[in-house]
Amino acid sequence: MILDKEEIIKQMEYGKIRVESKEKLNYNPNSVIVTLNKKMWSYVPVKIVRDICGTGLHKKSVHLIEKDKLTIVKNQNYITIKNSGSYKDDIVLDPKDKNIEKYEFEIPETGLILLPNMIYLARTNEKISSEDFMLLLDGLENLSDIGLQMNITSNISFKTGEPTSWNIQIMVLHPLMVYPNMDIGKILFFKK
Repeated sequence: MILDKEEIIKQMEYGKIRVESKEKLNYNPNSVIVTLNKKMWSYVPVKIVRDICGTGLHKKSVHLIEKDKLTIVKNQNYITIKNSGSYKDDIVLDPKDKNIEKYEFEIPETGLILLPNMIYLARTNEKISSEDFMLLLDGLENLSDIGLQMNITSNISFKTGEPTSWNIQIMVLHPLMVYPNMDIGKILFFKK
């Protein structure tokens, strides 16, 4: 059985659902709304980065991959390279390859445009756990309607112990603007 808003609040008062948030929580009729942390990260092959920038690219640089080019934002300077025609040789991420680097960046207050053909990793601002309920992270309909796909892997959790942030994966179907602290998803609570 899924908990409704009133039951979620009651279980929080009993301490059976633990939520840490710097801001006042928002609710849907059957869930707690979670917001997007300003820190994001993604992965790119080291070979591409070195070919473009030498060894001078810092992990805080932003990189964006489009259909035929890789764009790297380095200190607000845009570096763009055309793909040579073969994704296999240039832009494919191989999980067996140890030369894949994680790049962390922050979403500015003015927003960040996410591009298709990339997976962006992020986390929620809210930290949530429960010993007594199963938690499910789900996307928001208004965001999925405009092409934001969230949490492609497992979205069900038994988060026990101390409350923790939820790690999320984000993909977009077309260029889409995101902002720090925007509503990004919802957590539903089910009786075990």
